[in-house]
Amino acid sequence: MELRQLLRLLWRRRRLMFLVFAVVAGGLAALTLLCETQYVSSAKVYLYHSSTKATLLSRISLDTASMGATSLTDAERATYEDLAITVPVVTPVIKELDLKRKRKSLQIIEFIPFVRLLTDHFLPNVLRRDMNYEELTNKSLVHIIFPRPYLKAAMMEDADILEFTSSAESMELAMALVNTAAKSFADRERAMRQGECRELAAAVAKELPKATADYEQALAEQGQVEVGCDFCGRQ
Repeated sequence: MELRQLLRLLWRRRRLMFLVFAVVAGGLAALTLLCETQYVSSAKVYLYHSSTKATLLSRISLDTASMGATSLTDAERATYEDLAITVPVVTPVIKELDLKRKRKSLQIIEFIPFVRLLTDHFLPNVLRRDMNYEELTNKSLVHIIFPRPYLKAAMMEDADILEFTSSAESMELAMALVNTAAKSFADRERAMRQGECRELAAAVAKELPKATADYEQALAEQGQVEVGCDFCGRQ
């Protein structure tokens, strides 16, 4: 009975229901047509432990056998995921690509049909300003209506692969974003590993004279013991 009454009420208000549906559907359709198209691209970086390094460190007792695995732990995966979008990685991307974003005042004007075509071709730098780290890596619901370049990084599930994903106003810029970000991350990671190797080499060089002296002293003591035993044997 209640359902029948509800259907009767909806039928009596069918014009209002149709109007609401038309407004919502028309608004979404207009927003879809007028909003700037965004292109998405991705790039992947494979991360692993060097088996050669683990073997070398274990031989000189600076590493354990459990650290010899090439796969990453959960903590390392989370660390790499956070490191990929830190300021030292993202800032070189912004500088190299000279990233800029449109001001919202310009994006509102571009909702007028054909205005975006005119501004992109004849006034490409009007009402644009340099992007910063927060604008490139943070995204909210507002950016669906007022899009801007965006970059994020996440570890793929069940794989030691770091995936960079970007969205931009052109496919060329989207691809340049992820490729430059992957290169910046690799450069940062390589610099950190090179720093570790330099510190390890400095520590080894510092301990080597002491180890050499201890080795020579042990050889001398062993030689004295062997001479003493040989003399006792002759007696």
